[in-house]
Amino acid sequence: MDHVDLVVTLGGKGTTQRALAAGVSLVVAPWGRDRKEAARRVQHSGAGVPIPPSRLTPERIRRAARQALTCAPQAGAIAAAFAAAGGALRGSQVIEELLRPAPRPVS
Repeated sequence: MDHVDLVVTLGGKGTTQRALAAGVSLVVAPWGRDRKEAARRVQHSGAGVPIPPSRLTPERIRRAARQALTCAPQAGAIAAAFAAAGGALRGSQVIEELLRPAPRPVS
């Protein structure tokens, strides 16, 4: 992600998260499962542009890409927020803390 200005994706969580963590804006054509939700969140956050898969054409992708490139400042802000929150490492630490068994009372 360090060498790209834009990601065009089907909206998978891994690709979407990696792009946002790197501050890269997206064009999302949500194909199946819960990917429509990812596309809505990308659009709502201002970090990219959705395209319905049924409307994909080269010209629509070009227009969406041009528009999505203007979303770079917001994608950068999301990356900064991810970093400030501690990123994936902090997320895994929080999960481990939540799953750790509670100490047993001493009798």
